[in-house]
Amino acid sequence: MYRQLLVVISFIFSLECTQAQSIPVALKQGIQIDRILTLRNGAVRLAKNPLNGNFYYNDASGNIFEITIPSSGFPFDSLLYTTADHGVQYPQCIAFYDSVLYVSGNNDHTTKYTTGIIRKGSLQANGTRVWSTLMLTEPYPTADYFDHLFSGMVLSTTGDSITICSGARGDHGEVQSRYNFFPGLRNVPLTSILLRIPTDTFTFLYNDSAWLANSGFVFARGIRNTFSMAYDGNGNLFGVENSCGRDHHEEMNWLRRGKHYGFPYVMGDTYNPQQYANYIPANDFMISHYSPSWSIHAWTNDPGFPAAPAVSFEAAIQNFGPDCDKFRDTLNGGIKDASDLGISMGTFTAHRSPLGLVFDTDSLIDASYTGDGFMLSWTPGLDSCGCIANPDSTTGPFVDPSEDLVHLHLMYDSLLDNYTLNAERIVGSFHNPVDAVIDSNFIYVIENGYGATSGFFKITLPPLQTKIQQVISENSSRIYPNPASEVIAIGPCASNSLVVIYNALGKQMHAKITREINKIYIDCSDFAKGIYFVEVSNHKGSSMQKLIIQ
Repeated sequence: MYRQLLVVISFIFSLECTQAQSIPVALKQGIQIDRILTLRNGAVRLAKNPLNGNFYYNDASGNIFEITIPSSGFPFDSLLYTTADHGVQYPQCIAFYDSVLYVSGNNDHTTKYTTGIIRKGSLQANGTRVWSTLMLTEPYPTADYFDHLFSGMVLSTTGDSITICSGARGDHGEVQSRYNFFPGLRNVPLTSILLRIPTDTFTFLYNDSAWLANSGFVFARGIRNTFSMAYDGNGNLFGVENSCGRDHHEEMNWLRRGKHYGFPYVMGDTYNPQQYANYIPANDFMISHYSPSWSIHAWTNDPGFPAAPAVSFEAAIQNFGPDCDKFRDTLNGGIKDASDLGISMGTFTAHRSPLGLVFDTDSLIDASYTGDGFMLSWTPGLDSCGCIANPDSTTGPFVDPSEDLVHLHLMYDSLLDNYTLNAERIVGSFHNPVDAVIDSNFIYVIENGYGATSGFFKITLPPLQTKIQQVISENSSRIYPNPASEVIAIGPCASNSLVVIYNALGKQMHAKITREINKIYIDCSDFAKGIYFVEVSNHKGSSMQKLIIQ
């Protein structure tokens, strides 16, 4: 997706005015927005280190930065790892599980053949990481344009597997010959699929249909570019993906093993006309003649388009509005609003580029949001910098503001055996927001802009007070004195609680198991001055608190 975003940027930014720092605006009461930091150019993903509470972000050039928010002074970011450290030339994802950092993407992505790769960085006692290869693919052909490569990645809730998207080789199933190295080639076995990879052993993947079908690694098929995936509080996996240059709806899916999600035959709930005989692109209302895919003549009458497989395609989740539900009428080209017409659509306005999907898995946000999902939308739309995205002149999302944080209220429909949702914008006026992390009732957002426009934000949503108080009372212990210089007391602690102290680099400094409900005392007089983190865990859960030694 990132490569496609860069293509779209070149078109959109030539049409809109230059922006200074974005100033996001709360669209609902009770939401607070704080700009924490201006990031380096080209941020792609955001992750939180559970050991020290710091945030990491990466760019597509292989750099991984750490964001430090000190107790006093100003937040800052610093370069932590490069490709020379983790071994991924074009990283599109980073993610943590406990102390382990995972980095995924592609190597040799600008050459005729590329390899997909996941690298695993295991934390050592001295604060360094030992990197090993978790997954590697056989080299497979790259494409001329719109090569989505290994884009989205999510760890299972237990940390034993990774679900990763290998996106479509192309925009909508068209031929991508790679400058005639691969005449007539469209997608290949290793593209347009979701894979599930174990985290405890090395996996090598062959670009072979029969091998993959028998390998057990293929989780789902018919995926264009599921750039963002997340689990809800019940362990259901969802994903959002952007669509092609034509005005197909951008879909959200309930991702399940063995399912086919329709690409390239159907995107959103609109069928791809290039699969049909006698298709005349010049008469197609659904393609902007300013779009990148039109400009490179990717929409053609295509007698060689492969026949659809004999399987049922999983339907995209239906959106009942009130937001993100604009669509183009295929009969006359007019722009309409689905919920205003009393209908739904599957799922979002074309070209919004939905990403940054997160869920309130612990139900810690106020009742109007409890347990729900949230997503970002990357592409500018209506009133971006005072300009209007003309449906006939840009690839933007019609007359839809976009560049926002959207609240997703999902409901299971037993008759459909699928979910439906209501989408509502709650924060607007970002500048190309690209990823998010949720932590309690806070959502942290990064932008993928340029220079001063690349913000890192903290969005505070109203907390569900009773739930948070319950978590604190059951799982947290007080540390005192704090700051401290010699002995600290931690308590009360439940029987058989594990108390671990880490330094700021994640190195374990002390560990102790309690035998009864009481205070425990730890001598910290040999600890260097600085910030530490105390984790108390037991059968009810765990909590981590900051400790300052002065």
